[in-house]
Amino acid sequence: MTTFSNSHHRVPLSFGLILAITLAIIPSAHAQWVKTNGPTGGIIEAIGAFGSNVFLGTYDDGLFRSTDSGVTWVQVESSLISPNEGAAVFRVSQDSIVFAFDSRNGLLRSLDGGKSWMPIGSGLPKFTLSGNYYPLVGFSVLGSNLLAGCVKGIFRSTDSGTTWVKLSTLIGRSFVILGSALYSASDSGVSVSMDSGATWNTANAGLGGKRPSHLVGSGSTLFAAVGADIFRSEDKGVTWDSVFGGPQNETIEDMVVAGTSVYASASYAGILRSSDSGTTWITANSGLPYTYGYHSVLSLGVSGTKVLAGTSGQGVFVTANFGSTWLPSNTGLTNSIVRALTASGSTLLAGTDAGVSISRDNGMNWSDARIDSGGFLMYCVLAKEPDMFAGTKGLFRSTDSGATWMSAGLTNELVYSVASIGGYLLASTDSGIFRSTDSGMDWTSMNAVLDSNTIGSFVVSGTNVFASATYGIFLSRDSGRSWNFVSLLGPSVTTLIADGTNLFAGTYNKGIYLSKDSGTNWVDSNNGIPLLSTGTSFPSINAFARIDSDIFVGTDSGVFLSTNDGVNWTGVNESLANITIFSLVINNGSLYAGTINNGVWRRPLSEMIPPAAVKDAPSPAQVSAQAYPNPFPTTTTFEFTAPESGFARVWVVNVLGQPIAQLFEGELGAGEHSFAWDATNVPAGTYFCLIQTPASGRQERGRQVVSVRHE
Repeated sequence: MTTFSNSHHRVPLSFGLILAITLAIIPSAHAQWVKTNGPTGGIIEAIGAFGSNVFLGTYDDGLFRSTDSGVTWVQVESSLISPNEGAAVFRVSQDSIVFAFDSRNGLLRSLDGGKSWMPIGSGLPKFTLSGNYYPLVGFSVLGSNLLAGCVKGIFRSTDSGTTWVKLSTLIGRSFVILGSALYSASDSGVSVSMDSGATWNTANAGLGGKRPSHLVGSGSTLFAAVGADIFRSEDKGVTWDSVFGGPQNETIEDMVVAGTSVYASASYAGILRSSDSGTTWITANSGLPYTYGYHSVLSLGVSGTKVLAGTSGQGVFVTANFGSTWLPSNTGLTNSIVRALTASGSTLLAGTDAGVSISRDNGMNWSDARIDSGGFLMYCVLAKEPDMFAGTKGLFRSTDSGATWMSAGLTNELVYSVASIGGYLLASTDSGIFRSTDSGMDWTSMNAVLDSNTIGSFVVSGTNVFASATYGIFLSRDSGRSWNFVSLLGPSVTTLIADGTNLFAGTYNKGIYLSKDSGTNWVDSNNGIPLLSTGTSFPSINAFARIDSDIFVGTDSGVFLSTNDGVNWTGVNESLANITIFSLVINNGSLYAGTINNGVWRRPLSEMIPPAAVKDAPSPAQVSAQAYPNPFPTTTTFEFTAPESGFARVWVVNVLGQPIAQLFEGELGAGEHSFAWDATNVPAGTYFCLIQTPASGRQERGRQVVSVRHE
């Protein structure tokens, strides 16, 4: 290997390479992805509170904290909270001590109300293969002791959680203290201990051998949730009676006691409340959102006189009047699932599990649109001036920039995609393709050969309209009136995009395919798209976005860019916290990415796309390159492989294409090489390293675009 530095003018050969780098000697506000302030909502799996301090355990986005009883939320920043390691379970004591469970780092403790954290799980069991901790399904503070339950048993700590000792093989799902007795919902039913968990006896009379999932106490009364049913014991667990029976497919997700009322959340029925010690129960769902036609509430918490409900996608709702009315309380809670994005002028439109959200200031602020979708997800959005469309159970249209919405037909269909092509609309549904020539007033079915296929997206290439489908790609040559299967039988095609005569198809776990002849023949286009950990399949390709000839793709493994017609792709994921991308849109000089459980993120195009002077180049040579460290403070080293010998020149330009430094000029042999760039006196920003062959005068883009940044 040949090594170079700034002080020697040795150089590469007759091939071309561009490395995009970001130098940040001082903090750079735009050298990375930035999370916008919405849309709000998300999946809330656990709630813990003390006083006005409330903590939310979210699905796939870590921990959020409120200091005003849930009015506003801030995400807890800690390297110990793993947002992508699965749901965390959080419990809070009454002494400003907060406990959180993270599958990677185990049980965590904060002594300052959640500002800083430390791991305290020594002795708690781990999975053998992954090394992650078994999820805690129960946790309680018992005087100076802590109790934790998981599938491996019940554990106790007598030193504030530093070390743990196994007490029992019972699965302790939840714990309740009544007087000197400790109760647990376990795999043996309800178990009771009179010696702080050292020994346990069953207290199951009347439960019929059933295993409760939740246990709460109100005064001297115990309540146990078993599936869809609620049981009550008024004699400290000696006997139990059924006080509520739900439908067979129902599940009680959580239970809390607030004052003299008992609340239970259900997967379909929403909130149940009893104010007479469980004798009667009423539903208390006014204001709660629907999901697929049901009120789905996963978690409950109590903060003062407020009860908080965590939903399965719409965030947190709060009641201060015993459940008579519930109001959303999601300010700052930006862990929504964004399934679709579109833009029109300065307006962004996002389709989420909670509905449609609109931003008119590049994502700084978001507001929710009121669409009566019956709780079905928003699968697609479309901005077609002067109208906007949203697809869910039926299609909805707004003619006033999203202020109000009305039905646009297809009321009995799940609308997965809608496209404006020429003077007509196309909509893909669970019943096939529909076409409208009057802005959605009337629709005609176009289902000739589309049986058993789910249509994902549409794209226009010349006079052709292509549709991605479960079993390949369909083509219409008559503006969507008739369709024929053309190619890619086998892979499930999720999304399409056209770039001139090139047609790109994204698939489920088979990567990207490229056709240069209107879909007749296809080649894979996955150079630079990493394989999944299995090593046999690619991440799902979920969305494309294009500006000029530059194409972005959103995948289950992040965002990738191709500036050379799909010959190679480069990851552009710096600081993108959630790498599962569902949707992309380009607007006002930025790329916006809709994520799974992490809202919308934004990054300026100028940080990712080479300047015009650089990217207007012939087709690339096959060059393998990387830069390290990545990011870097002052000096970075580039490594590359030269396929042949020759005379070359290497220099660095900024985002405007202006030369910053010439690094090398001379002869270079074939093989592996490295060179260093000392940028001590260069301002923070994004730069590109170019390699050119002076003899031919060509500039060619290399196999990778390497982005590095200082942190």
